[in-house]
Amino acid sequence: MPRMVICLKKKTASTMSKTREFNSDPDTTTVTFCHASIGDLFRDKNEKVSAGLGHPALGVKIAEAQFLVLKSCLDMICDQQRFSDLQNGETPVTYALGQWDDTVLHTWVQFNFERLISVDALQPIANWLNDEVFLTTLSHEDRKWVESVTESPAKLLIPASNHASRQWLNQPHDYWLSPKVCLFLVIQISYLLQGRSPTALPEMLSSEDIVNVAESTGLEKTAEWHRGVAHCLREYGHLQKAKEHFEVALELEPRMFRARRGLALNYVGEGHYDSAVSLYVEVINTIEKLLSEGKGTDVSEPDYADIDTLADCYQDMAYIFHRVGDKYTANLHFAQAFDLCNDRYDILLYILQSMWSLGNPILSASFRYFSRVRWSTALSS
Repeated sequence: MPRMVICLKKKTASTMSKTREFNSDPDTTTVTFCHASIGDLFRDKNEKVSAGLGHPALGVKIAEAQFLVLKSCLDMICDQQRFSDLQNGETPVTYALGQWDDTVLHTWVQFNFERLISVDALQPIANWLNDEVFLTTLSHEDRKWVESVTESPAKLLIPASNHASRQWLNQPHDYWLSPKVCLFLVIQISYLLQGRSPTALPEMLSSEDIVNVAESTGLEKTAEWHRGVAHCLREYGHLQKAKEHFEVALELEPRMFRARRGLALNYVGEGHYDSAVSLYVEVINTIEKLLSEGKGTDVSEPDYADIDTLADCYQDMAYIFHRVGDKYTANLHFAQAFDLCNDRYDILLYILQSMWSLGNPILSASFRYFSRVRWSTALSS
C-alpha cells in the first residue's frame, strides 16, 4: 500500500515533503502526520495551509469550526431527548456547556433570570445578528426586524415573554415553569422594553398588579387564564382573590380538577383543613376514575390525568394530616404517594422518622427493611 508521510516542522508550506511516490486513491492510501504540535496546524488563524498551487490545503477553518461546535451544543440543549444516551451519566445540557464555555450561553441555559433579563446578556446576541455577512442572507422583512433589534436589544425577549405568558395563563395541565416565575419574566421583560432597569423578583405584589400584568398579555380569559392568575395570587398571599379566580376557572371548565386542587391548597393556607380534605378526596376520586377507564390521556385537555398528579394529591393530604397532628393518617397517605411514585425518598424518610417518633421501633424497623427492598428495586429498574 502506498504511504505518504507529511513532516511539519512549522506551520509553513515549505516544510511539507513526501517521502515516496504517492497514489491518491483514498481506499489504498494511509496518511500519517509526523509532528509534535500537529494541533497547532488545525488551530492556525490563517486557516488551511497548502504546499503551493495544485497541492491540497490542510487545516480547519476555525470560525466555521467554532460555529459548528456551538450549533451542535445548542442542538443538544434544545433536543435533550435525542441526545439522552451520553456516557458517564452526563445530561446533554451539562455536556454542551462543558464543550462551549461561554458566559452568555451559561446564563441563558441555566435560567439565571436576574442576569438573563439584562442588556448585558442581550447585546452580544444583537451584535451577532447585525453581522453584515449574516444580514445578506435574510429577506427584506427579516433584515428590518434584525435592524430594529439592534437598536433595541430588549425586543429579542418578546418571544420569551409570549412563551412565559402562555405557560402561565394558557396551560391546561401542570406547569413547566412555575406561575410565579412566568409572572416575573413578563414583568422584567416589560421593564426592559420600557427602558426601565429590571429588578429582582418582587417580594410583594398587590392583587391588582398581578391581574394587570395578566391582562397586559392580551390572552383570552379562559379557565386556564383564571387558574394561572389564582396561582400567583395565592403565592403572594392574596387568598380571597385567589379563591375567586379558582372558582371562576371551575365555572368555565368543571373538568379542570387541577383548579379544584389549587382551591384545596388555598383552603390549607386559610386553615380550613376539612374543606381542603373534601376537595382532595374529590380530585383523587376523579383522577383514579379517569386512569381506571383509560381516559384523560390527552395532554391538551383540562382533565389530563397522570400518576404523578395523583401522588401529589396524596402527598398534599399527608401534609394536612401531619399539620393537624394526625401522624398515623399522614403516614398512610405518604405511603400511598410513595406506592405510586417510588422515587420520592423524601416521603420515605419522613415516614421512618415519624414512625420512630411515635414510639414504635418494631414497626419502624419493619418499614426500614421494606423501604430498603423498595429502594434497591427502584434503583435497579
